[in-house]
Amino acid sequence: LNRAQEARHPWVLWFHRVVHPLPFLAILFLVFTSVIKGLHPVAWTAVVVYCLYLAPYVFVSYYERYAFPLLAVKVLLVVWAMDRLPSFWPARRTSS
Repeated sequence: LNRAQEARHPWVLWFHRVVHPLPFLAILFLVFTSVIKGLHPVAWTAVVVYCLYLAPYVFVSYYERYAFPLLAVKVLLVVWAMDRLPSFWPARRTSS
């Protein structure tokens, strides 16, 4: 929350700006692709826990420190989305 301190390390600031939305994008990707391919119940549980935990903070006011207990869930969501992503790419055909 200290802009002067953040300005001293611009690469950290940009890294944070790139990484911060990844869990939310992972949730969107997992939920939308669950229509085509089902989603494991554990992944649904992680999505629900993430949403239920952060909902009150989003409605009142959100600070990054509120999401710290969800760090493991965020990592899982991003990993699951990255694992699922290649299955939606068209298969490359090799000519022999």
